[in-house]
Amino acid sequence: MASLKKIRSWLTAAQQAIQLPWSNMRQSVSQTDTVELPLEQFQKLRQIIQALPPPPGHVAAVRTALKDAVEAWRTYDNAPNALVVLTEPTETAVEILEQAIQTDELPFSLKTHYIDSWQSRPDDYLSIQEHLCQAVGQIYHQSDSAETISLGLIPCLDHYFLRCVDGLEAIEVLRNAVVERTDCFWLIGCNHWAWQFLDRICYLEAYLEKTMALPQIQPQQVKHWLYELISAIEIEPFETDPDADAKVSEDWDSAAEKAFFHDIVDTAAGIAHVAAYVWLNSLSYELNDPDVDQPSADSVEPLGRVKRSQVKLPKLPSLDAADRYLLYAILLHGSLSSQHLMQSLAEPAGRVQAQLQKLKRQDVVEQYRSGWRVNPSYYLSLKKHLMRNNFLVGDPDA
Repeated sequence: MASLKKIRSWLTAAQQAIQLPWSNMRQSVSQTDTVELPLEQFQKLRQIIQALPPPPGHVAAVRTALKDAVEAWRTYDNAPNALVVLTEPTETAVEILEQAIQTDELPFSLKTHYIDSWQSRPDDYLSIQEHLCQAVGQIYHQSDSAETISLGLIPCLDHYFLRCVDGLEAIEVLRNAVVERTDCFWLIGCNHWAWQFLDRICYLEAYLEKTMALPQIQPQQVKHWLYELISAIEIEPFETDPDADAKVSEDWDSAAEKAFFHDIVDTAAGIAHVAAYVWLNSLSYELNDPDVDQPSADSVEPLGRVKRSQVKLPKLPSLDAADRYLLYAILLHGSLSSQHLMQSLAEPAGRVQAQLQKLKRQDVVEQYRSGWRVNPSYYLSLKKHLMRNNFLVGDPDA
C-alpha cells in the first residue's frame, strides 16, 4: 500500500499537471467548449486511485464480521472456523483484511500467521502447493491464553490457483487444511467470480461455508474516500440553492453535491473502485475563453478550470470470442500476468500479446502491478456482456 505521504506527493504532481500545454490535450474542443483532462494528468490520477487505502467502511464491516465469526467459533463446537470475504474483481481484499486485524477494537488478541506476502501470483504456479503445505505446517498455537486466537490469513485466494491443468492443486491443500486445523481460525479474501468457479470445481463452500460480501459503498463514503484527491484538483464548486441546501444533512455542502455523488454510486452499482473511475471520467476542462485562438504548443498559461460533466459509464467496444475468453480469464483471477494468461488460455504468446495491446488501446484493460486487470470503468458493462454469452460471472444479481 502506498503511504499517504507518497500519495500526497503524487497529488502535488497531478495538480501541477493541470497547467500542461494545449498540445497534451486528449481531444479537440467539443461543442460545449470542454476538453478532456491532459493524458499525463489523467494517468497520474488513475495511479493515485489504484494506490488509495481501502474505504474505511469496508475495513469496519470485515472487522465486525470477523469478531462475530470468531466469537461464534469459540462458543459453539459446530461453528465454522473460517470467514471468506468476497469482493468484486475490480477490488482487492488484501489491504482490507490486513487493516481489519490491526486494531485494538477486537475483544481478543490475534497470533496472525501470514500464509503468503505475495503482491501477485508466483510465476511458477506449480510451486504454490509446496509453499502452502510448508506454511500450514508452521501454524501452531503458541499461547495458553484463552484470549489469543491463532489466525491463518490468506488475503487473496485468487493467487492460489490458475485455471489450467494442475492449476487447482493448492486449493485442495487449503481446503483440507481448514478441516484439519480446527485449532486455527482462517480469514480468506476472494473475488466473487473465482469463488463461484472454485466452488463448482472443488466444492469449496461445503468446507468454507461462512462468507460475507463487501457492502456497497455509500455516496458520502465516496466523497470522504476521495477527499484529498478532490481537494488537490480544485474542481469548480457545486452550484448553490439556499432552499435545497438547507434540507441536506451535514455530510453534504450542498444539494447539488449530494445529487452528484448519489449519481456516481448509482452508476457504479455501489462498487468502490468503479465509483472512483466513474468520478475520474466525469472530469473535464472548461476553457477560459473559447472564442480566443488556441494557445501555442509551448504555452503554459492555464487553459481553464476543471469541471464535472455527465456521470456515465463508457461504451464497451465490440468484442469477439477471443476477447471474451481473455477478459473472462482476467476477471476470474482478478489480475493476470501475460505469462499466466498464455497458460490459462493455452494460446501462443504472440496472439495473447496482440489481444492485450488492442484491448489496452481501447482502455478496456490496464496494467496493474505486475499483470493486467480489467479497467473498472468497463466492469459492469463487461459483466452483462459475458452473462449474455453464457459465462459464469460471480454473483449475477450484484
